[in-house]
Amino acid sequence: MKDHIKGYPSVNSLSTILFQNGDELKMQNNELIIAISKGNLITRKNDIVNFKTYFSSYQITSNNLIVINQIEFEGHRKLDVLENGVIIISDEFELFGTEIGVYDINLKLLHEFSPVEGGYKNAAVTASGDNVSIIISKERGLGSKYLEIEATNGNIVFQKQIERNLNLVKILSYGKKLIIVEYNKVIFLNAGDVIWEKDIVLPNYDIVFNGSQNAIYYCTKDKLLKLSANDGSELFSKYFSEIYGDVTDTTNLMIRPIVFKTNNSSGKTLILLAETYGGPLLNTIPKLNPKLF
Repeated sequence: MKDHIKGYPSVNSLSTILFQNGDELKMQNNELIIAISKGNLITRKNDIVNFKTYFSSYQITSNNLIVINQIEFEGHRKLDVLENGVIIISDEFELFGTEIGVYDINLKLLHEFSPVEGGYKNAAVTASGDNVSIIISKERGLGSKYLEIEATNGNIVFQKQIERNLNLVKILSYGKKLIIVEYNKVIFLNAGDVIWEKDIVLPNYDIVFNGSQNAIYYCTKDKLLKLSANDGSELFSKYFSEIYGDVTDTTNLMIRPIVFKTNNSSGKTLILLAETYGGPLLNTIPKLNPKLF
């Protein structure tokens, strides 16, 4: 009997699981892999003919997948898997969104709610410990809303109106501190209040908030930068060539040149220059040794 090994997506396909012993398992019926979290594999399938969306959760065994749950929706849906294993499914792909559902990693519905009256254009979500932080961009240019909810029961821990429209790409959280990433801007909020904002060049949205350093790391095509979370001032910037020496083959590195992880024990931020292949999973193969900052 083979030892239990955790599967991971093949770098060649978003519908294939490549196990660590080299075995491959191809998903059936045009299922696409969204994420692997807490030992579960989450997939989606779009039925264009019947205008439906299907999501599935599988348990990963040594060399196979066991179906845990499958759910379906009328129309298009967006699914986010958060670091704490909470899954958020929203209907923002419709003309305008009205509902947000909170699920566990087995796709069991915990609760659903309407975040704003009149619908929303888009929503960005992130884990805040065991809770979920949500920024909603309201429909018809009516500003935005910040919510922090308890994942298990939907109780609102904190909420605040934001009197500006946000073009949401991504949000990061550290307690009540939030980083909002727009297409060409980073906005820092504390308890829903805008503390500072900064225009930046962030082509791939690789950004991390290191709470122990109270600092933000992000990268451009060829440079690593660090900002103070107090005021957005630049603390340092380094070209990758300064960190790693000459990098000759940058073909794949241009797609997503850096992977960020915060080391909880050391309080430092790890960066990993990596080859990356496209798709929502952003699969990576280490290119050079990781560095801590």
